[in-house]
Amino acid sequence: KAMYNLNDLGLIELLNQKVIIERVPILGICLGMQLFTEYSEEGNCEGFGWVKGRTQKFSFESDNKNRVPHVGWNKVKTFDKSILMDGFDKDKRFYFTHSYHVVGDDPAAKFLKTDYGYEFDSVVEKDNLFAVQFHPEKSHFGGLKIISNFVNFHET
Repeated sequence: KAMYNLNDLGLIELLNQKVIIERVPILGICLGMQLFTEYSEEGNCEGFGWVKGRTQKFSFESDNKNRVPHVGWNKVKTFDKSILMDGFDKDKRFYFTHSYHVVGDDPAAKFLKTDYGYEFDSVVEKDNLFAVQFHPEKSHFGGLKIISNFVNFHET
């Protein structure tokens, strides 16, 4: 529905101009991260295609204890060269609430993982593109640090 709304409002071309041509930094949060991909199962539609990959619904065996949607605090596995995760200890926890997740397939992008029944991509960084599956605005001081790291990002 989000891609349809952006199209109806005439914003897709403008966003592509700003993000891809002018290289304005952008931070996608939750659904915003999912819109960066090429395709989403939710609505069976194309995304922006800024990051190679797709968005799919969590799928578990019936005896699995994990519920959909994934709601609550969970860890993000960090690595040294992440702009968004700069200054965090390993396995920092953030607040999630989502039923769909990104499956990245972009060798030009960095993906961080979270485990919820299986590993999924919870952070992506690629050039001026940044996205998180969790909600930094609900993640206390850690979330503020994510937003601060994004705001202070300067392309070199």
